Amino acid sequence: MKKIAYLMVLALVLVSGCVIPGDIFGSNVLNVQQNTVQNGEKDVVVLTKAETIPTSTVLPDQDVALYFIVQNKDTMKTARKVFIDLFNPSIFKCVDKSTLVSTFHEQCESTDTRYTKAGEEDLLPGEQAQVKFNLRSPSQTEIGGIKQTTDLNYEISYDFLSSLSYVVPVVDMQEVINRQQSNEKTTVQISKSYSSGPLQVDVEMLGAPYILNNNNAVLLFTIKNVGSGTPKGSNITTPQAYRLSGQISDIGDLFNKIANVLNGLDKTNYPSIDSLQLNGEPMVDQGLMIVFPPEFELIEWPGGSKVGGEKEDALFHCDTSTNICINKRDISIFRDASRVSMRFTIHPTMPADTPFRSYSILALLGYTYELRNSISMTVNPFQNV
Repeated sequence: MKKIAYLMVLALVLVSGCVIPGDIFGSNVLNVQQNTVQNGEKDVVVLTKAETIPTSTVLPDQDVALYFIVQNKDTMKTARKVFIDLFNPSIFKCVDKSTLVSTFHEQCESTDTRYTKAGEEDLLPGEQAQVKFNLRSPSQTEIGGIKQTTDLNYEISYDFLSSLSYVVPVVDMQEVINRQQSNEKTTVQISKSYSSGPLQVDVEMLGAPYILNNNNAVLLFTIKNVGSGTPKGSNITTPQAYRLSGQISDIGDLFNKIANVLNGLDKTNYPSIDSLQLNGEPMVDQGLMIVFPPEFELIEWPGGSKVGGEKEDALFHCDTSTNICINKRDISIFRDASRVSMRFTIHPTMPADTPFRSYSILALLGYTYELRNSISMTVNPFQNV
């Protein structure tokens, strides 16, 4: 019972009704209910402690140990390539871990190389790690014999994968006519399930909140920053899957390999989806991949169309045989959201004699996320009051 209660806390479920404009076909007989599920934490990797021993205020020319404790708060997913960078030790010197000599380094190295830029260790679900930097305060001569207060600036960086499962209803035209004839209403559902992670893929349908069978529909995708930091370089780069295409004779073969893996999975199972491997590497270590159901025909996408083909500088490459799209150029994040157009036109075809059916669209987003902060330190000669 405790486990069930715990899971209920992790997943926030919101249920609301969609308002359908009265001049849209079917609006008088269709009720659309929207379910929104937020799974897990938005800020996945957090710094639970940053402190020095001895604590501030310290003496000149004194050894100082700077401790960080980082934790992966997610219960399901691994944060990959985690490292802490003390990129600005300010007036403090870094102590070389091998020679124990105090010098001004371009980059301070922690005593444990696993969570440094060279190590980039994974942080498992619920796991925490302690990282220590050995520093030395400036000498009395270096601070001119007066009290100095400064900030030590650090950064936590990690790779993470976020997911969106978007379940959308497709309604048959005859079903609308039948309901109008019988003066009865029916309810269809839209469902958005967001995984944990500081970046979130979102999607909205242009116009009616449902799709009419054998008619085009437009979907608008966006990426939002809902965490406390920023994506590295304020960009979403291209996926590992696309970069690996140079090692495969044909890009179509690459998409077929991805489709074969996806077809064997439950697309609502985030951990399984996120751990997809291709040539020994995560398929979506970086970038955005969108997977449409086979019943949807891709008509247009950013920089391409089924009829006109794809421009060389297209934002996305879409394979119409597998219905998989991945970004082939960086997606810029400006003021916590993507501002570039990610507009997709699809055309669904349901089986005959089906009144309505729900279809799942999956989006996988891989990125490097950065959190920056500082710790204030005061250096003061003894009895300088």
